[in-house]
Amino acid sequence: MYQIELPELKNLIYKNVGCKNKVEHLIVQSTKASFNWVESNRSYDVIQINGTNILVSSNKNIENIEFEYVIRSNINLNRG
Repeated sequence: MYQIELPELKNLIYKNVGCKNKVEHLIVQSTKASFNWVESNRSYDVIQINGTNILVSSNKNIENIEFEYVIRSNINLNRG
């Protein structure tokens, strides 16, 4: 089993255009979780945390409705 640090999940409630102020609702704090690899290829990885499959990709064009969660990454995961 591998470990990953999941980012915090926030919901943007209000942001005024041209202003730095915004209102966010923190849903889940950043946390570490154990995961298993389900699938891995050049464009994306699929990991499983507590029975939930999560798509991890650095490619912003990949959209997949079969996943409840998508994590956008600036790097590809590597099992090596």
